[in-house]
Amino acid sequence: MQCRWHKHSMQLFRVTAKKGSHDQKGTVALKGKSHQHITKHEQIQNTPKAKTQQQIQIFLLLLLCFGMVFGFCFFTKAQNLYEVSLTSCSQDQITILFTPEPTGLKDTLVFSFPATVPGTYDTQDYGRFVTSLMAYTEQHIPLKIKRKGPNRWFIYNAKQLHHIRYEVEDIMDKKIASHPIFQPAATAFIENQLFLLNGGGVFGYLEGEEQKSILLRIQKPQELYGLSALNQSQANDTLQEFTAYNYHQLIDSPLMFSKPDTVQFFVNKTAVTLSVFDVQGRRLAKTLFAALQRDMKA
Repeated sequence: MQCRWHKHSMQLFRVTAKKGSHDQKGTVALKGKSHQHITKHEQIQNTPKAKTQQQIQIFLLLLLCFGMVFGFCFFTKAQNLYEVSLTSCSQDQITILFTPEPTGLKDTLVFSFPATVPGTYDTQDYGRFVTSLMAYTEQHIPLKIKRKGPNRWFIYNAKQLHHIRYEVEDIMDKKIASHPIFQPAATAFIENQLFLLNGGGVFGYLEGEEQKSILLRIQKPQELYGLSALNQSQANDTLQEFTAYNYHQLIDSPLMFSKPDTVQFFVNKTAVTLSVFDVQGRRLAKTLFAALQRDMKA
C-alpha cells in the first residue's frame, strides 16, 4: 500500500515571517507559547457526508511567526544529525536516520519521544507511532536495545553507537481510541503530495542531549518544497537542510512539504509568507490571504 489519503479532504496553510532587511525569522510553533514563539491554534471543521460519498475534513493550519530575531545560525561544533527520506514513503511511514554528536556518549543511553508537548497539555506518547527502531555501530553492527514503556528505548554498549535508524507512521488519519493526538500537533504523510512534520511525532532524542545543536537534512521529491521558520538552505532540488539551536526549537518548529502555492505580504515591516496545501489540488493561497489580510493587520 502506498501513502494516500483515503477519507479526508484537507487544506493546510502556513505562515512564516521575516522582519526588516536582515532575513530574520520567527519560529513556527503548534504547541503553545514560549519566550521565543507565538502560536495561533487552527480552526478545524469536519463535514460528514453520506456513506456513499467521501468523508470531507477540512483542516486549516495557521502558523504565524512575528518579531523574534534569530539572525543567521552558524554552528562551529559537531551537531546531532537527522536525515529524513520523503522519497521512499511506504505504508504511510517514513524513515529517519539519527547520528548523534560522537562526544560524551555513555555505556547506556536512552532514546526517547515526547510524552507531551507544550500547548496541548494532553498525553501524546508519540513513541506509539514508531514502528521499528535499531541502533548500530559505525561498522553497522546492531547494538542491544530494550524498549521500556511507549516512548523510551534503552541502548546498551552505547559508547559504540554511531547511528539510530527508525520508522514512524503518520498520525492524522489514524483512529486512536486512547489519548488521541490533537490534529494541529499530528503528522500527515501523503506520498508525493504532502508531508506535515510535527517534531514530536518524527524526531526522537537522546535523554540529556536536548541542548545540543541540530542539523536536519531532508531528501524530498523534486516537485515539493519545505516551509518552516527554522533557518534553512536548499542544497539542490531534492535536498533541503535546516538548523536548530537545540531539540526544543526543533519540535517547536513544524515543517510542511508540498507543491508551492504561496503568497507573500507585509505587516508593517514584517514580511509574511503564506503557503497552502489542498488535497484536491486547488490553489488557494491568494484566496486565503484575502480572508486573512484584515486579521493579519489587527
